[in-house]
Amino acid sequence: MKYKVSDDLKLIIDDVELSVAEIATDIGVSKTTIFSILENRQEPDDETIEKIYSYFYKMGYMLNHAKEELYKENNKMILFHGSRFGLEKITYNGSRSNCDLGNGFYLGETFKQTASFVYEFNTSSVYVFKADFADLKVKEFECDLSWMLAICYFRGTINKYSSHPMIKKIIDEISNVDVIIAPIADNRMFYIMQLFADGELTTKQAMYSLSASSLGKQYVLKTESAIDRLKMLERLYICQEERAKLQLDLINRGEEIDTKIKMAKRMFKGEGQFIDELFV
Repeated sequence: MKYKVSDDLKLIIDDVELSVAEIATDIGVSKTTIFSILENRQEPDDETIEKIYSYFYKMGYMLNHAKEELYKENNKMILFHGSRFGLEKITYNGSRSNCDLGNGFYLGETFKQTASFVYEFNTSSVYVFKADFADLKVKEFECDLSWMLAICYFRGTINKYSSHPMIKKIIDEISNVDVIIAPIADNRMFYIMQLFADGELTTKQAMYSLSASSLGKQYVLKTESAIDRLKMLERLYICQEERAKLQLDLINRGEEIDTKIKMAKRMFKGEGQFIDELFV
């Protein structure tokens, strides 16, 4: 799916009190190029697309967030998928086996949370999907111990306990489902889980730190039936200014999580179980 550059240009032109020539000058392209894009006679190259969307962003048009709100107002379920190099195929068995919840097609609830996983790649973008999982087999995790152990299992940090009945029960519960809904675990949250797996945090300390650091939920599609319930609506472009803002937000998030871990260690000292106490 291509970006809706022509539609987005028309939106801005209708809103600002500038001529096409003035907008073209501000963007740094020719007036002919702008007219060609508006009339769908020319597909803009990567450099031109970046110039256009950077211009929008600098002008204060948060197009991606505005589109997110509009889609959500008019649809029951809107989900987002971040791709580093563009989607060639939507499949449930194309991800790494050591992702949060194993192989699957991963989607997030918001543009920002989804973009934060791929913004570092200049070729990345975010896709918007309409979804309906009615009548499918769905397993939903809360931000609890079962969810944390499932993430640790699939990410390979508790291999020595993989045959434990507690782990087997969790994995059995998701073995035949179409969709898993669970809190997102980014690298900063997984750092907390790693501290638990290494015996540095108790269950109480880890869960407090994780629940206080929530990014929202992710949807993991595990079967073709689930994939069939998706309808792609749009591909969203992430300009360099927006990428820089996402990076800054993640830096601040990392500092906040470090503070929460320190607080959890002090507040819940002696509470909960260390990993070797849990798996007795």
